[in-house]
Amino acid sequence: MKTEEHLLNRIIDFLNESSNYAILRNYQDIPKQTSRDIDIIIERTDFYSIRKPLVNILYEFGYHVLMYYKGGEMHSFVFAFRSIVSVLMSFGGGDAYLVIADGLFVDDMVSEDTFYNNIVSVVNILPGSILGKTLSCVGYYFGLDFFGNYLGSIFMAIAGGGIAIGVSCGAFHIFYSLYDEFSTSRVCQTLGNYIRAIIAGLLGNVILILFRQSKNTAISYQIPMIVIFLILIGSVILNHILSEKFRVNNTVIVIIDILISCLLFCYI
Repeated sequence: MKTEEHLLNRIIDFLNESSNYAILRNYQDIPKQTSRDIDIIIERTDFYSIRKPLVNILYEFGYHVLMYYKGGEMHSFVFAFRSIVSVLMSFGGGDAYLVIADGLFVDDMVSEDTFYNNIVSVVNILPGSILGKTLSCVGYYFGLDFFGNYLGSIFMAIAGGGIAIGVSCGAFHIFYSLYDEFSTSRVCQTLGNYIRAIIAGLLGNVILILFRQSKNTAISYQIPMIVIFLILIGSVILNHILSEKFRVNNTVIVIIDILISCLLFCYI
């Protein structure tokens, strides 16, 4: 018979294996004796990954979750604020924006796995601005987690896309007017040189992050790292040849890369 003591043992064993946590008080006699409730604090990044398995353990023992309450009613405003900040920080093209989005949204609002395996994949396949697509996707997953239903997720996706468009247009008009006024000044010309270096650094960071995700994929599917490394090097060489020697359009190159990725995924 599955008793309360067995349930607590199962939960504690699971937490010991999967997360950083602390029982806030009266932990000495658990699981033999407990008070009316048990207060447990779990590190946020761990909670996102263990929430569903934790609920499944409760189901195994015949319990049902009647309500999931996520504290912090200001969380949606935090999403809106971070979205605005990310738009204002975004320069250097779409690929460079991924680094900014990683720092502002990953772990707090979406998991790293969701961001790189789901959002980045969709963003690179669909046409249009990476900024708008990324904020819409982040809003969708954040809304799904926060509200717990698809209506809330769609609302947050629309909000993310709207912020991307509105703030981008406003920022463009402001900075275009300022640049038009001061473009000939020595300060603007000097800033241009620094901006190129910053963009190069952001793009280099994107390359390293995506390489790390490739490594994680290799580990998940038990693929030797040398195979992944050779695939990455081969794709770089192929893209360079198509772009520089044959002058193939970038859109065509992206389509070729997608097809090759699909074939490799099916083969592996």
